[in-house]
Amino acid sequence: MTITRSDVRHQVATATDASEGTYDVDAIVAEIIDQHGAVDIDTLDHDEFWATVGKHATDA
Repeated sequence: MTITRSDVRHQVATATDASEGTYDVDAIVAEIIDQHGAVDIDTLDHDEFWATVGKHATDA
């Protein structure tokens, strides 16, 4: 199955919606795709994924 940018965005939005805080989902998706390509986020290292998410927190 081919993963698209839209798929990655949906996965990131689902993960961040289920967590506390607000995040720049598009920036997270761009960073993931720049570093790993269009991949299922479940294949990423858990800690690395959440570190990327944390860098794009929009709530202060």
